[in-house]
Amino acid sequence: MQVLSREDFKLLLDAGEEQLPTMGKSYDGERRTVSATFRCRLVVGQNKQTAGSSASNSMTSIFSHGQPKDMYLTSRTYASDHGFVQPDDSLLIECAITVLLEAPVNATAVAAALPTSVPAPLSDLQKHLGEMLTSKNGADITFLVSGESVAAHRCVLAARSPVFMAELFGHMKEKESQCIEIKDMETEVFRTMLHFIYTDTLPEQDDDDEAETMAYGLLEAADRYGIERLKLICAEKMHAHISVHTAGMALALAERHGCTKLKARCIEFILASQENFHAVAATEGYKLLMDSCPSALNDLLVAVFLRHFGEMLTSKKGTDITFLDSGEPVTVHRYVLAARSPVFMAKLFGDMKDMEAEVFKALLHFIYTDTLSEHTDDDEAQTMAHHLLEVADRYGMERLKLICAEAERHGCTKLKAGCIEFMVACNAPIFTWL
Repeated sequence: MQVLSREDFKLLLDAGEEQLPTMGKSYDGERRTVSATFRCRLVVGQNKQTAGSSASNSMTSIFSHGQPKDMYLTSRTYASDHGFVQPDDSLLIECAITVLLEAPVNATAVAAALPTSVPAPLSDLQKHLGEMLTSKNGADITFLVSGESVAAHRCVLAARSPVFMAELFGHMKEKESQCIEIKDMETEVFRTMLHFIYTDTLPEQDDDDEAETMAYGLLEAADRYGIERLKLICAEKMHAHISVHTAGMALALAERHGCTKLKARCIEFILASQENFHAVAATEGYKLLMDSCPSALNDLLVAVFLRHFGEMLTSKKGTDITFLDSGEPVTVHRYVLAARSPVFMAKLFGDMKDMEAEVFKALLHFIYTDTLSEHTDDDEAQTMAHHLLEVADRYGMERLKLICAEAERHGCTKLKAGCIEFMVACNAPIFTWL
């Protein structure tokens, strides 16, 4: 630490006409800045008595190198009137400098350390609304839930729920009622829903089982009153705690209230193993699923069948047909293929025959040259065109199909149009044939 001396400071005097001297102190030391207290007083008489507080002053500041700071003592008129000075008199000014070594020596650092703004306190809106619900102050509506009365505030409910908005301020019959009965809901579930409406939070519960049960009831209540955030929170809680005992009930609720993510999680858990499936099927929740949500049960069974079909393909059990794919045999089940593909149905169980060698050669000729082989016999050419039309339709070769157009049986209308055009040109009585 640098030791400061009196040589590090300069005192400047500015004697004005209407005032006693203005004292200035300048710091000329090596450090960039220094924090100090500067005191001055006017001394009167040989006994060096002070002239009083009116002729003294002090300042505490950060002084920078070469930048003096001024300090005013008193006016000349005031000093003369009070006998501090006489004409042609001399002045004695006593000065004291106290350096504050512990103070910050960098003016920028001092300024940065000062708080620029006071942080705003956290919002207490939720706290105040929660207290209003608890105290019932200003409550203007009463709900009757399972025989218990629950007081609330119309405006808060309407602001948070579109259903309450319609009930309390719309054209529904409850608009003028001071007491509304809530059916098919437990009192504790309704109170918890109101707590969320007022505070946007759920009350803490020590018992995990009670919290889980509450989530089921709240999910239904949230969907019933259109409180989407509460619905999502409950669905997430259920999603995180799917078990053998809850999967069936959760799947039923997910289907009933449109929670697709929760539904997928339930199905995934049930199909994770045969043990899970059989254990869930024995619960009351699964029975509820069977009785109230046949669509969800159908989706579950479809997922089971697809899982089994995948395992059947992997294990190759029961395969009854083999395909050669690049020389490698692939064994599959013909009934599954036929059920999933009309082409496989026609090939494996229909009248479609394997093509003859000559037809296959003609097909290859067209594939390679984009033209048909020449035939000297018109009957042979017509027969070949008939076979190639079926092959073109089978393999999706539209240009070959058009060239070999036979009739509308394969969706080709050009030949039919030509026939009608010919008969019209010949004035043939078409409908007399019927």
